[in-house]
Amino acid sequence: MKLHCLARRIAISGVVAMSICGVSAHADTLFAADNVSASLNGVVMFNPVTLGVTGTFITSGPISGLATNSESHVFASIGSGVFDFDTSGNILKSYNPFPNDHFDDLSIKGGSLFAADNTSIGLNGVVIFNAATLGVTNTFLTSGVISGLAAGNANDAYVSIGNGVFHYDTAGTVLGSYNPFPNDHFDDLFLRGNSLYAVDNTLIGLSGVVEFDATTLAVLNTFLTSGPVSGLTGDSTNLFGSIGSGVFNVDNNGTVLNAYNPFPNDRFADLAYAQAVPEPATYAMTMVGLLAVCAAARRRRT
Repeated sequence: MKLHCLARRIAISGVVAMSICGVSAHADTLFAADNVSASLNGVVMFNPVTLGVTGTFITSGPISGLATNSESHVFASIGSGVFDFDTSGNILKSYNPFPNDHFDDLSIKGGSLFAADNTSIGLNGVVIFNAATLGVTNTFLTSGVISGLAAGNANDAYVSIGNGVFHYDTAGTVLGSYNPFPNDHFDDLFLRGNSLYAVDNTLIGLSGVVEFDATTLAVLNTFLTSGPVSGLTGDSTNLFGSIGSGVFNVDNNGTVLNAYNPFPNDRFADLAYAQAVPEPATYAMTMVGLLAVCAAARRRRT
């Protein structure tokens, strides 16, 4: 009973602390590139639980890749540039010095932003940026055109090239690969823990998702989708995929849990998921509440 009462007091203290601060809990955000037409492109923001639209903004051209580490901004690759947008569509930073660059998929890990660069001069590779400044910190070449990219957990990256998935270190050394079937065509990638999820829009008309062990690239699971998948991301439990004019939330077996698909002119491409981070003041006031509970408990014992 004492433990139960203490748990209730702690929970109440956390709520009171947030009320004192005037801070409301932030929400996770799902970002989706929507390349509606040649002249109308932008980003749609969703509540990932309901797939209700929470905001939109227009971009200057078709979006090839999205990445984010914050619910308040998103990185997008557009043609030869990489741009950092806030959720109102204002450009915070950009990298666009070389017209021969052609940036595609993006992925972020910690303070590093990884970008696939399938240049117009026949070179393909990965450019690594400092996410805070968009200054280039490293580059490495790959063996072909990159369709999907996922930053690794240990100074490494996964890329999909044609019918294969390849694991590189940031010096460009291949650490592992999976490409036994010529009819596979891997596209977007998403890394969660030690599971690497890969879109496989095969050359025989089947589309789906393959789950790999990220260390060995052994296949752990597969499921089919209703059509070719353009973007793939997820939270700690579920996956989100873009298929044509829709965005879908599925579990690890491919069961559709929720969907957004009201407008046939939408053309969703890459996706990015941002987990909300509470403001520091929220933590501080929650700790004040916990300390008050502990002090009251000590007074009762004396």
